[in-house]
Amino acid sequence: MKSFSLLLACAVMATVPVHGEDASAKHLKPTPWHLIDTWWNLGQDHEFESYSIDVTISDEVPASVNLYIAPIGLGHLNKTPFYGGIQTQADGYQKKDRRLRKIGPGYLMSMWGQRGHDAIRPSQGGFCQSSGHEGDFVSVRRPHAWTKGRYTYRITQMDREVVDGKPQTWVGAFVYSHEKDENIFIGALRFPGEKLVLSRSVANFVEI
Repeated sequence: MKSFSLLLACAVMATVPVHGEDASAKHLKPTPWHLIDTWWNLGQDHEFESYSIDVTISDEVPASVNLYIAPIGLGHLNKTPFYGGIQTQADGYQKKDRRLRKIGPGYLMSMWGQRGHDAIRPSQGGFCQSSGHEGDFVSVRRPHAWTKGRYTYRITQMDREVVDGKPQTWVGAFVYSHEKDENIFIGALRFPGEKLVLSRSVANFVEI
C-alpha cells in the first residue's frame, strides 16, 4: 500500500474576559479530549502488507501536557479495531513485572477484542498492557524521548502462527524519525487471520 502524508496541528485558545466581567465568575465548558478527528476513505478494502503515514510535529511539546497524536486513530484489520501513535505520557508494564507505571514520552499500538498476553510481543526492554477499562484490549508501548520533527508511523505484516487450529498473523509497529534517521520498533500484536484486510475507513486524531 502507498504511504499517506498528514500534517497534524493543534492550537491552545486563550480566553480573555470581556471588559467589566470577573474572569473567575465565568464557567466554561470542559475542553473536549479530541482536538481534531480526520477520516480517510481509501476507496476500497485492501489486502494488507503494510500501512504508513507521515506526521510533522512543528513545536516542542512539554511532557507535562498529556498529548496523544494518533496517525492511526482507528483502523480495522479483518474487522479487528486498532490504533497507534505518539504520546507525551505513556504507561504500561513489562510481562515479568505487571506493575502499571508511567513511562513518559513514547509510542504505542493497541488492538481491541483481546486480553491474552500471548497476543503481545513487546520490543526488547519495551512495555505492554492488557486491560478492560476502554473495552478489552492489548497494547505494546515503547518509551522514547521524541522531539519536534517529521516521523513516519508504520505497521507491517510479520510472521504467522496457528493457535487452537486457527491462523494468526503478527503485525509490527514502527516509528521512523527523519531527522535522526532512526527506526524504532514499538512491538507487535497478533491479529486473527492468515490474510489480513485493511478496511477502507481509517481515522487520525489529536487528543488531550
